Amino acid sequence: MPRTKRISPTQLLDAAAQLLPRLGFDKTTIADLAQAAGISKGAFYLSFASKEALLDALLVRELATFVRSWLTVVEDDPNGGRVGTQFRLAMQVLARQPLLLAFVRQDIAILGAYLRRVSSPLRAAANADHKRDYLAALQDAGLIRADIAADPIAHWLRALTLGLIQLDSSAAGQNDIAELIDTALAPKRGARADSNLGKRLLRDLLAPRLSAIESDKASG
Repeated sequence: MPRTKRISPTQLLDAAAQLLPRLGFDKTTIADLAQAAGISKGAFYLSFASKEALLDALLVRELATFVRSWLTVVEDDPNGGRVGTQFRLAMQVLARQPLLLAFVRQDIAILGAYLRRVSSPLRAAANADHKRDYLAALQDAGLIRADIAADPIAHWLRALTLGLIQLDSSAAGQNDIAELIDTALAPKRGARADSNLGKRLLRDLLAPRLSAIESDKASG
């Protein structure tokens, strides 16, 4: 009796990353995924219990890629410590990751029945209060205004992000909005904006988050 060919889960994740944005979750079958990865349907189940479990793992990988890429471009930008610049760069990085973008948009055409699940690893991450904590740290450091609580600022930025994603705004428009964010959040007159400090605070927030995501990938 022939042995079932075992492959690395990465090969299946890579195949899914190519197929799902094109075919959509509902129309992509396990047979499609197995064929794209060059394995049998039986071999699929050696790596993942279901198509949903595969997409869980893929979205976690996408999130880890996003965080790493975002931190890199923030570090390379002279103004990367400013909230508006971080917002603009995050939008640019997200635009290069169609599956993660589809999840943020809650795009039913791509993710279909997956979005009707009560919970997913990425949904739990999206509901965390990382942005509020970061904004509070910026306020404590005097880098943004502190006369408005971090919670409503975080809510405003989230609403702005979701709105722009739905509108598919241009890069030029994102530059203008980044300036608007920095103007709206500017600290009191005379305060000195320290971009390097802003970068460090973002690294301090995201480094443990990235470690947790990588841990989820390893145990998934």
